[in-house]
Amino acid sequence: MLESGHVADAREALGRPYRLLEEIIAGRGVGRKLGFPTLNMKKPKQVIPAEGVYAGLVRIGKSWRTCSRAARGSGGLQHRPGRTYGDDFPLLIEAHLLNETAGAAGEFMAMDFIERIRSQHKFKTPEDLSRQIAKDCEDAGSILAMEPAR
Repeated sequence: MLESGHVADAREALGRPYRLLEEIIAGRGVGRKLGFPTLNMKKPKQVIPAEGVYAGLVRIGKSWRTCSRAARGSGGLQHRPGRTYGDDFPLLIEAHLLNETAGAAGEFMAMDFIERIRSQHKFKTPEDLSRQIAKDCEDAGSILAMEPAR
């Protein structure tokens, strides 16, 4: 279910949202330049949901044990072209918090996947991408409006 992006079905089967948990790492700053700063997660040694954009709850803490307070967010998983030659396409796991900013490199982030919003795809211009991110955030806000931020 997770590898095909069916996180809502996985949530039902598990009795809770599926969670990725790992250290926050520095990103390239692309989201910030577009007006949607993100927290970037180091690739965890867990099953990774399919590439796409998801609505979910994000938790931040000084260690993996202290990721407690939840914020509503829109998260993305995608393989981005590597900066070197060859077939190296590192996985990018990022989350934009809808109503606040928090976290820094060296802290930890837990991402609870609630529902898949859409698949990843390329955009022709930064403006096109920015418009789509705004829509994704609106969709995530609607999905998460009924979700308690525990």
